[in-house]
Amino acid sequence: MKEFLFLDLDDTIFQTLRKCENQENLTIAAYLENGQPISYFSHKQKILLTRLTERAVIIPTTARSFAAFKRVNINFTNFAIVDFGGIILNPDGKADLAWLEQITNKAESSGGELIKIFEIISKFISTNKLDLRSRIIKDFEIDFYIVVKNNSESSSKENLNYLYKSLSDNIVNEYKANFYIHYNDNNLSVIPNFLNKVHAVKYIINKLKTEYGENIIWGMGDSLTDKDFMSICDYAIMPTKSQVFKNLMSKNNV
Repeated sequence: MKEFLFLDLDDTIFQTLRKCENQENLTIAAYLENGQPISYFSHKQKILLTRLTERAVIIPTTARSFAAFKRVNINFTNFAIVDFGGIILNPDGKADLAWLEQITNKAESSGGELIKIFEIISKFISTNKLDLRSRIIKDFEIDFYIVVKNNSESSSKENLNYLYKSLSDNIVNEYKANFYIHYNDNNLSVIPNFLNKVHAVKYIINKLKTEYGENIIWGMGDSLTDKDFMSICDYAIMPTKSQVFKNLMSKNNV
């Protein structure tokens, strides 16, 4: 029986230098467009990745765009999920055309609302003079979701927290039926409901079952947006300092 691991990347198996508790024995994990390192494996993470790779076929399951994914310093050889599940890459590295067609049709249906939300957020940031920047993430000529980040490492996290509370309480109420908000430390995303890693994971699991029969499926992630895809796997793995683990512990009053 084959084993497959759907693996989130950022803050699960590597992170930026700022988030590295121990900055000794780091290995470069990902690069910026200009070639500068941006993310790193800790010594433990590097060992863990090696052992996971020896045991299972790794399927990256990330919010990264295709271009950002290609700058990750890991040699993946099977399927990959990028753009929060918007794009599925086949083992040959090319987009799965059947999935791409489905997503394109759904994105076209919600595109008008996405632009309106982006305009509302941009105006809110400007009016309240928040030290934030926002943009629509576009890949394969598809507008996928909105992301908002601090302008710099020194920006106050209160800016993003204020925006998050305002978004949740009132400024996008009329769009709540079709979108959800992901907020995790230093970034915030407004995402259409059709865009969720779990849909892409289900699609690939069915392909794997057709090809190999029954398999052991693992899911590993750090964020609340990862819990849905991890829940349909046979087993879930999460870092103990992750958002999803802390949320689980708080609900259990641990």
